[in-house]
Amino acid sequence: MKIKTGKNSVMIAAGGTGGHIFPAVAIAEGMKLCLPEISISFVGTDRGIEEKTIPALGWKLSIMKSSSFKGAGAAAKLMTLLHLPISIVSAMRLLLSERPSLLVCIGGYASVPVGLASWVFGIPIVLVEPNAVPGLANRLLGRFARLIFTGFNQASSYFSDAKTIKYGIPVRRDVIAAKRMSFNEDGKLNVFIFGGSQGAMRLNESMMEAIPLMKDVSGRIRIIHQTGNAKASIELADKYKAAGIDASTFVFTDKIWECYAKADLVIARSGAGTIAELAALSLPSVLVPYPFAADDHQRANAKLLSDCGGAMLVDNVDFSGAKAAMIIREFVNTPEKLIEMRDAIERLGFSNAAQRIAEKSLEIMRY
Repeated sequence: MKIKTGKNSVMIAAGGTGGHIFPAVAIAEGMKLCLPEISISFVGTDRGIEEKTIPALGWKLSIMKSSSFKGAGAAAKLMTLLHLPISIVSAMRLLLSERPSLLVCIGGYASVPVGLASWVFGIPIVLVEPNAVPGLANRLLGRFARLIFTGFNQASSYFSDAKTIKYGIPVRRDVIAAKRMSFNEDGKLNVFIFGGSQGAMRLNESMMEAIPLMKDVSGRIRIIHQTGNAKASIELADKYKAAGIDASTFVFTDKIWECYAKADLVIARSGAGTIAELAALSLPSVLVPYPFAADDHQRANAKLLSDCGGAMLVDNVDFSGAKAAMIIREFVNTPEKLIEMRDAIERLGFSNAAQRIAEKSLEIMRY
């Protein structure tokens, strides 16, 4: 049942975490460069960071009531299935209102009802899978998509070869502009610690334990720490100060590129967005995969950089305060390792994925 769609109008369905949202924004930026007159809107849910992040970046956002299936208990899964027809009807109403000529799905809670409704209406669908292991939403929608873009060979194996292209993971222009050409410029190791868009309790706790163990190198390090938690920010700031460590702590920043631009080393979780940004910037990292991520996809993501020598992979259970202190001290004393890791990442050849995806997607937009 095809509907009449608007000219040069794209809807992007993405939601949940920064791993979905920020690649979506990167693609939107790429489309605007290709076609300045294009109209782009986003659809997400009230469950993730998109409700605040997308409007703050200047994009239109529609909110859909939806619920998560993956990882839920039996009762919650049943309720999600019962709610799906209602969500599809809501998605149909939204599509009739917006009338996009192309739908781009990045995964997340909102993608399934909007994707199925787009298929019913004959609106071309493009999937973008930023993780090494595709999420359930994209796996379900793969059969309905015209094109599927992946960042990992492992992800490509889940979809039809005929319509799957590996271009890499989209990264925002502001992030790419933050790439550093040298490390350790003032003799201090600049370490950026963050747990993704929602922070990470384990990283915070380990750094609390690590701080008193780094007194011997306290004057040779500078810490930038996104905690995701106001209480943790205050406590860590006090501990860093007491140890004589130059540090900046904060709950969250929507200008992460400013932190990347100052960093020699990153300690982080390994969501798709983080991996993409580290790869685009050739930034050495210590990756601590979130152990409860669906299908353990954060570990698979991290291996892209650790297997090539561009990152150290440390299991969540092993990332103690002593381990964190030992790793930071090692990089302080052997800064040449940063150069080796940067060069290893650059050999991967990750570049310009957002623009390439944007250009290829617009080729199938229905006019």
